[in-house]
Amino acid sequence: SPYVAGITGKYPSFDFPVWAFLELITFGTFIYFYKFCAERFDDKVMRDRFYILQNVKSLRNACAHNNCILNEMAGGKPMFRPQNSVSRAVGQIASIGQSQRKSKLSNDRLQQVATTLYVHSLVASEGVHKNRSISLHKFVERMNRHVDYYDGNYQVSSGFDFITKLVNSWFPIENSDFRENTL
Repeated sequence: SPYVAGITGKYPSFDFPVWAFLELITFGTFIYFYKFCAERFDDKVMRDRFYILQNVKSLRNACAHNNCILNEMAGGKPMFRPQNSVSRAVGQIASIGQSQRKSKLSNDRLQQVATTLYVHSLVASEGVHKNRSISLHKFVERMNRHVDYYDGNYQVSSGFDFITKLVNSWFPIENSDFRENTL
């Protein structure tokens, strides 16, 4: 591919430095490489994050393949239980009660959204986090612009409410930051 030809051409014997290797592999391969490192170094935190990253990968793939992300927002039986660290982090948000947390994390889609936002809040640099905070608040503003359209659909309105609370809690911004970046 033209996107990686320069890298692969520079290392024809596939003797890549780690930065080149990471540029060439897929996100799924990266996650399994991460798991390999977790096992190699017997790192429980990394091992736990491997399973969290699986949820991130599922959401990333759905977005990449243009799937309808917010279809079917009712609670139910998720394919996988939410990771304890994600559930605990959501539980620490004062505006999200236990029943809302359980209900929303029992929906695969909302669980993946919550997991992705949680992971970003943990691993992104301060600058990246600040910029993403601004774009997420713009998204929430747009998402809620006509929330009244969904007055008769509790799953959609409560799903939007849940996402709004996650963004407001994990991605706080100064009003001045938001105004500067919306002009």
